[in-house]
Amino acid sequence: MKFKRPNKYDLIINTAPLVDVVFLLLIFFVITPILENSNRIEINLPNATVEQVESSFQPLEVAIERDGGVFVNGSPISNSNQMILIKELESLSGGDMSKPVVLYADGEVSHQSVVNIMSIIKNIGFEGLQLAIESERVSN
Repeated sequence: MKFKRPNKYDLIINTAPLVDVVFLLLIFFVITPILENSNRIEINLPNATVEQVESSFQPLEVAIERDGGVFVNGSPISNSNQMILIKELESLSGGDMSKPVVLYADGEVSHQSVVNIMSIIKNIGFEGLQLAIESERVSN
């Protein structure tokens, strides 16, 4: 009895799709860093030494806590009420809108809360709004 043998197939691995995928990955990893750096603007800021100047008037200090509590010169504003904040700022400034206002906001407070307080201060008419930051010392 003669059995029929199955046909032998040559195993061929088609590498064309593999080359295509590797080529696309190569293009992706070459182009991505170029596009990432194109959005940056390189600016060399000027250096200056500044002497401490005695100010004839103290700035108004507005602080926003992590939980959203608002303080003006250390005194709390109840329920962060906008009208109370406006009256407090106007009374402390004595009508002098050229007084600087320094805004201290906790790093965890929502961006919207900071923007709301900034718009209130700007709408009252204060000209000098400053955001307080914690500076880090750079060691050489």
